[in-house]
Amino acid sequence: MYRKYFLRLNDKSKEKLIQEYNMKPIYPFALSADEFDRLTEKLYEEVSAS
Repeated sequence: MYRKYFLRLNDKSKEKLIQEYNMKPIYPFALSADEFDRLTEKLYEEVSAS
């Protein structure tokens, strides 16, 4: 089963540190709760389709 993990970052320049890993950065200052729900719904659709 393929899983994607989310990592909360406060600094966009730190994103370079996780590029090689199965992680998606989330920036609290730029991401609302509704947007997070939308992203995770899409992820569950991708996993279900596999």
